[in-house]
Amino acid sequence: MGWRLEHRSVLRDRRTMPLRSPHPLGRPDPSLPRGNGELVLVVDDHPAIRDGTARLLTTVGRYVVADAASGAEALAIVRALNVRLVVADWRLPDMDGGTLLDQLRRERPSLPVLILTGYGPETIRDEWPALGPGTMVLAKPVTVQQLLPAVSSLLQTHAPAGVEKPIGEVG
Repeated sequence: MGWRLEHRSVLRDRRTMPLRSPHPLGRPDPSLPRGNGELVLVVDDHPAIRDGTARLLTTVGRYVVADAASGAEALAIVRALNVRLVVADWRLPDMDGGTLLDQLRRERPSLPVLILTGYGPETIRDEWPALGPGTMVLAKPVTVQQLLPAVSSLLQTHAPAGVEKPIGEVG
């Protein structure tokens, strides 16, 4: 079974892509945590992974999603919008996850970050032992049953309480 989804991110035009799922979009697993429209930034240089993660977060998770293909683009979005959580690939073309994490911590120290990696969480912890609070690592491929609880947990326990900038306000 498959169908077409449309996804509109905050900073990109409308895109469509076939998506296969065992559940119709109207009836996802009710036990999975959902968001309340929080802005999540998805950072991955592979369009299929970036788009698929964004679709899961918007259609099943009920989050608003911005997306970036590089660390530099991610940092620009974090500076411009009230991003509440970053979901980032560990290996990006312009910087590794540790460098991105360091720069995010300098810009917004309390911003939670979920790292997705094909290298395995142990490799990331070996390369970067001091990930710090508000950082979680998941191994790819990530299922919706792993992604949504991790996002929810990070937002509940580490997201900044105050809103620095409204969504869409550039400053």
